[in-house]
Amino acid sequence: MKHEKLYAFLDYLDDDLVLESAEVKKRTWRGRLLIALCVFVILAVVYVASTWTIYHPPEDVGGTPGVLQDGAYYVYAGSGFPIPGQRSVPRGIWRYVPGEGKELLVDTKERQVFSIVPDWSMAINSHSLYYTDWQTLWRLDLETREETVLFRCGQTAGVREEENLILHRVEEDTVVIQRWKGDQAEWLTLDSRTGRQVRPPELPQDTVQTVTLSLDGAAFALVPHPAPADEVTEMFGDFTKYGGQYYWYDLQFEGRSLLPPGWRTDPGSCQDLGSVLSVGGWRYTGADADGHQLSERKTFLFDSAGSPIPFEAEPKEGVWLIPLAAWDEWLCFTRETQRPGYDTPASDLMVRNIETGQERVLLEHARFLLVITDGTWVYSCDGSVTGHTDCWRIDYDDQGGPTGLTLIEDNI
Repeated sequence: MKHEKLYAFLDYLDDDLVLESAEVKKRTWRGRLLIALCVFVILAVVYVASTWTIYHPPEDVGGTPGVLQDGAYYVYAGSGFPIPGQRSVPRGIWRYVPGEGKELLVDTKERQVFSIVPDWSMAINSHSLYYTDWQTLWRLDLETREETVLFRCGQTAGVREEENLILHRVEEDTVVIQRWKGDQAEWLTLDSRTGRQVRPPELPQDTVQTVTLSLDGAAFALVPHPAPADEVTEMFGDFTKYGGQYYWYDLQFEGRSLLPPGWRTDPGSCQDLGSVLSVGGWRYTGADADGHQLSERKTFLFDSAGSPIPFEAEPKEGVWLIPLAAWDEWLCFTRETQRPGYDTPASDLMVRNIETGQERVLLEHARFLLVITDGTWVYSCDGSVTGHTDCWRIDYDDQGGPTGLTLIEDNI
């Protein structure tokens, strides 16, 4: 009798342990499955988010600035490197005409156009579009849409060499490319239609050279000067380094300096706005209590005759004036005013008559950073590949003065 009770108690105890163990295992596996499901959902969301633009590329051209040529707008849409065998975000070079829409001229599925720096890989003149993938330079005839190879790396030597090229300058009759063979660079000048080399290769000079800027056919010169050693130690970021020596540049026109005494600039601070040259200048103003040198910065504007254009671009009483573009006698700029209680300033797009100083508001509450215009059409963009570009038409009064903008198409 005693043994039967003992066996019954052991059976009860064993069943209870088994059930408790099963419940523990059930809760453990339920937790593990829940964690695995969460991880799977996260990975699925990341995958869909990162590949959505690959399989469903947007229809707009983004916010990268383009080029206006004979009323048509040419722009590289997309950024980054395309994924082999897939249609990825770098979609290629587009042509847009107001009222007619977009046309894809160069598809990145066929031409892997280098897109990190569009200025190095795409350029245009009145008859052709030029683009490169760092190895080959193509020419697309704008009238016939016929594509030809203008230059291919390694072809002059007869064998494939480790070479790269970028577009340096495109004019009506010539195209200048910069080609590297290893760490050696040279400039090649080609016929813009046939690709025939029109002059011997130019090798980099051993010393820094004068930089020539062109504005409406007028030539401006950036003349380099060695920077004082004591200034370089404090403000080396403002100088151009070449061969172990730092340089600053003096802007000259027909042999005379255009910047006020003590003011300096560099090639990266000069921008062609259309009919106006914008020059970012700087000068030293002294030292602080710790002996660190201080500098003042200012934007200077000049017309094609080298004459200065009055323009107060520096902040004054909470107002910023930022020059964006110019055509004929009109300068286009934004006027940003800091508003009390707001983090971002209010911005209006303005125009000023360079000759009379008359100002007009083209668009209130403008929220774009870049403007490309030919005096008839305006393309506004924010400069980012994931942004947007809008097309506007400039309205004029009977006296030929711009009065406002009419939106033609949003997010082209």
